[in-house]
Amino acid sequence: MRRLRLGVRLTPRGIGVAGGSVFTFIASLWTSSFELLYVCGGLAAMVASAAGYALLLPSKVSVRRDLANDVLHASATTRVVLTFETESVLPVGMLTWQDHLPAALKGTAHGVVDAVDQTDTSTASYEVRATRRGEHEVGPLDVSVGDPLGLVEVRRTVSGSSAVTILPTVVGLPVVRLGARSSGVSAWAPRQSVGAGEEDVIARPYVAGDAMRRIHWKATARHGELMTRQEEAIDDRRVAVVLDASAAAHGGEGDHDDLGDRPTFEWAVSAVASACARFVEHGDRVFLRVAGLKVVAR
Repeated sequence: MRRLRLGVRLTPRGIGVAGGSVFTFIASLWTSSFELLYVCGGLAAMVASAAGYALLLPSKVSVRRDLANDVLHASATTRVVLTFETESVLPVGMLTWQDHLPAALKGTAHGVVDAVDQTDTSTASYEVRATRRGEHEVGPLDVSVGDPLGLVEVRRTVSGSSAVTILPTVVGLPVVRLGARSSGVSAWAPRQSVGAGEEDVIARPYVAGDAMRRIHWKATARHGELMTRQEEAIDDRRVAVVLDASAAAHGGEGDHDDLGDRPTFEWAVSAVASACARFVEHGDRVFLRVAGLKVVAR
């Protein structure tokens, strides 16, 4: 992953050492003591060496983020796994990390990795819970590395983010019985394959009231009684579900883009998703229409 920016800061111990270096420098000028200049230079060299060491190591650390599930329903949880690797010859000591989460995901996205070296990878993980539907981004991730003396800490922001799609909450609904269309066929007729030829036409005993044009003469001759052609009841139910996204329907004004924080709209989205899931479960062809838009989603 590419690196975005770098932040260097002195730890409390590093501030003390740097302050001691400045103090001894001033004291050497005040007292004309060259011995204090050696002390000043030594303290300054310690801080500079610690900064160089800390600046070098994070540039060799890479992080890969893997999500157990990047599509989940609201209130569901998923696990995020971070894999740390390094190209540095020197092992990286204790490393702290913090992942940036959107407001729609809740979790503890920070921790500590003891060590990272070339011989093995180190991993860390955390769980997040989805709270609001939509498309969101997890990341970027910050890693912080310090020197062995604990004088300097370097924080590097690693670029790259992972997309997470949170679906509306779906609740279980009872079975919905749609009204049967008038097709002129008996309700008990089984579903059969049709269209292959005369032999595939379903024949049933003649019932008073059947139209004479529906008499199956070949089957009548074979069975010795009047038989009627039984057409297949084509099971191709289509359901249209409409979502009213107008602000007036949810107690507000303006465009539908302003409805994201309104609980009635979120309830409506959940209701529509639940209805669509129920119809699809029973094999219906579902068409979703949003009032005021020309978009049709199947």
